[in-house]
Amino acid sequence: MAANPNPTYITDSEWHLWETSTTFIPGVRLGGIYANKSGYHNTVNANKVSWPGNYSIRLPLDLTEPSGKARALDLTMSDAEMTKRTGYLKAAALHPDDDRLGCMREFYGTLNGTTVYGLTHDSENAAWRSSTSDTSHLWHIHLSFFTKYCDDWDAAPGVYGLAGVASVLSGQTWESWVADGGGDFDMGITSKELNQLVLYPLVGYSYDGYPDVNSPDPYISNMAIHLQGHTVASVEQRLQEQINALKVQVEEICGKSGGNGGLVPHVHEVPGVAVVSGLAEEVDDN
Repeated sequence: MAANPNPTYITDSEWHLWETSTTFIPGVRLGGIYANKSGYHNTVNANKVSWPGNYSIRLPLDLTEPSGKARALDLTMSDAEMTKRTGYLKAAALHPDDDRLGCMREFYGTLNGTTVYGLTHDSENAAWRSSTSDTSHLWHIHLSFFTKYCDDWDAAPGVYGLAGVASVLSGQTWESWVADGGGDFDMGITSKELNQLVLYPLVGYSYDGYPDVNSPDPYISNMAIHLQGHTVASVEQRLQEQINALKVQVEEICGKSGGNGGLVPHVHEVPGVAVVSGLAEEVDDN
């Protein structure tokens, strides 16, 4: 990932949201963050000087720090992605419990490729209402953030940050978000790290409980750092999914009847986390 190219006007969280969006929106392009014009693409300070009374500097949540940063992001994408991602934003905004967009003032996009669709509200938990904008929003999604939250990334139920926006844009449901504990959307365990966690015991590497951040092995220490930001339940679910997939692969190769010398992984529970612990004579069906 590239470094923030304009930290004077672009917050690290805004840049992080843009880069994170590239991991789940095929072909997405950066439409813009900072622009020297009226509104959320510019700073509070600049609006006060050149466009006093602009709607982006009227609310208490906007008349705060960081007053020297842009507070919007434009994402340009295909027609199919426009309708899909705008639909995700609409569903989250109108969900009675979903507050992942609490850090946002407004969004614009399209649900059908011909009509601009937008919603706006005045505070984190205020009701959303219909709004509209020009036809350029048929090909790019516009996201405006309250000034107070434009440099906040971490999010969870009742905690407002741009990670929540990333979650919505990715298509994650509110129910899945809550079950996963919210948090840092894109700082989960990577597939490579999960594979290492599952495969290490098969070659004689074992440990008790969670990986140690001080482990000399970079895979294990990095995994431990990632685990710190997740609930036990969400980690166990991810590990179990990886373990189940591995069991299927090994069973296809070895066969439950004992092919390849009868050595297949034995899966069991240790305190707080499920792991593959070693080689056994038969598969545990639990």
